[in-house]
Amino acid sequence: MSFSENLQYLRKKQNLTQEQFAEQMEVSRQAVSKWESGQSYPEMEKLLQICEQFGCSMDKLCGVIMLLATALFLFLGLSFDMFRSAAVIYPVAGIFCGIVCLLLSDK
Repeated sequence: MSFSENLQYLRKKQNLTQEQFAEQMEVSRQAVSKWESGQSYPEMEKLLQICEQFGCSMDKLCGVIMLLATALFLFLGLSFDMFRSAAVIYPVAGIFCGIVCLLLSDK
């Protein structure tokens, strides 16, 4: 499942509306709506706060692709906040996975 699907599932599992969850995260309801529709992603600080709120790990919440993209951004010293759009995260994660596969296949 994707981040947006996981977030919506976990929020509903705790019987929270988007408005209630937004208040707990100190963001707007529109921000939560965009996260759940995959239009944008929260800042790293908010991701950690969400994991704490739901008692889950980052990989369970975000899925492998987003974790790979985050690792790549941190490795390159880039701000993750610049790349919160799904239109950027998935291609970058795909390129990263391809590079890793190429590097591993040489051995």
